[in-house]
Amino acid sequence: MRPLSLVVLDIDHFKRVNDTYGHAIGDVVLKHVADAVMAGMRNADTVCRIGGEEIVIIMPRIDPAQAAEMADALRAAVGAMAVSVGDGRSVAATVSLGFATRQPEEGGESLFRRARRRALRGQARRSGPGDPRGLTLGRQPPRRKKAALARRPEV
Repeated sequence: MRPLSLVVLDIDHFKRVNDTYGHAIGDVVLKHVADAVMAGMRNADTVCRIGGEEIVIIMPRIDPAQAAEMADALRAAVGAMAVSVGDGRSVAATVSLGFATRQPEEGGESLFRRARRRALRGQARRSGPGDPRGLTLGRQPPRRKKAALARRPEV
């Protein structure tokens, strides 16, 4: 059996963006997150939006350590971006990620549940200084260079 990993990505506190700025800004934030995700994927990976702020990444033929490394790179790339909402203010989003690698004889539904449970546990554990808590509202930060994602092998 070839390895298959699944990453579930959930944008933290996304409802607050929609409630504070409206769905048009929420859509812009979602597009920026999706662009960051797509930039870090291999050709063999499949990215699917499955809910309002939930994205699933299907990663065939990848070992668990490499999948975890890619998930961490995605989290950093999303955390490094800021979306302008006008008046010199910006919205920065963080994501909670969970990933799981298929076990022998495991079905897709079980694999998805394991990955999603890990993403939700990551949201519940976040607290303390230096640990992103999701939505950050504030003045537009100085322009930063795009977060460089490590080059991923093509499959």
